[in-house]
Amino acid sequence: PVTVSGARFCEARVWSLYRRFADGMMPYLDYVQGQNLSNRMPWSVQPREKISLNDTMWAFRQHNEGSWFDNTKDVGAAAFSSPYRWRPLTWELEGTRYVNERTVAAQQTGWNFVAQARAWLPDEIGAVTWFGADDAATSVHVPIYASITRIPSKWALPKGDKTLNGDVTKFSFDSAFWVMNMVANLAYTRWRDIYPYVAEELAATEEEYFASSAQAEKTAIALVSNGQHADAVEHLTQYSVTTANECVSRFLDLWQRLFVIFRDGSVTTENTENPSCGCSVKATGYPNNWYHRIVEDTGDHYKMYPDSALEAEDEKAIASGRFRVINKLDVRGV
Repeated sequence: PVTVSGARFCEARVWSLYRRFADGMMPYLDYVQGQNLSNRMPWSVQPREKISLNDTMWAFRQHNEGSWFDNTKDVGAAAFSSPYRWRPLTWELEGTRYVNERTVAAQQTGWNFVAQARAWLPDEIGAVTWFGADDAATSVHVPIYASITRIPSKWALPKGDKTLNGDVTKFSFDSAFWVMNMVANLAYTRWRDIYPYVAEELAATEEEYFASSAQAEKTAIALVSNGQHADAVEHLTQYSVTTANECVSRFLDLWQRLFVIFRDGSVTTENTENPSCGCSVKATGYPNNWYHRIVEDTGDHYKMYPDSALEAEDEKAIASGRFRVINKLDVRGV
């Protein structure tokens, strides 16, 4: 039987996916909230329209945004609208139990994939697993054909040698798992600011892979048609291995770029017209709703009391051009 935790932590994720593609899911909200377990939702739904491979990938990147379960706006989201809550799933305060939402995309994911099965294609080509390491929201999916005979080295743990790609307790820059974790964990720190960059890279990379995989399949189909089955398998093996390993290098570069841009709480971008540092530094601060929470929580603790006379003199000096305000982050060596 379905329990309250089963409905809230498991069925709610299914409901979020169904809601994305089908109508008529709101009547089951009380069920997935765990408040009415007899109001069971259907085990399958009719989508409004055909669901593409790309639609499926992005559906698994969601965190229940825009629904009753959206947790990007409460205090637990902190200043940067984080959809994540660190485990455990339940917690207790003064005798009352509470939950952290278990979103569709989750930080503790080991791997995720979308399986594409196409019976109308030759066996060597028809089945492909679009595989991602770590959190589905931040990992790119690479095409791994079912017929390949070798595993991409940066996505595998070499037999008997954990020093090459690391493991769950040993870091490695040559590991897809660790590189995807680097991108994800950087994004977690300032989700509202950083994730749009990650999402843009995911979309661009996977769009390239859709196109290149179609070309690889076209070549493989021609080989099969000529009776060259082993050559078709080798062609797809080479394609999957090269693409997957290149992906790790690409996302290591993404992490480096993001680290440069978002270090120290600012946004730093290249600006060759700035002679002091060749950059532009923007202090983004926090959203107003977060400032409101700080004031509500601390009262006048951080209030800045003006020295009216001195401030008036400073403003006059600045207005006259005698002094200029300089952002110290724009000055080399400061």
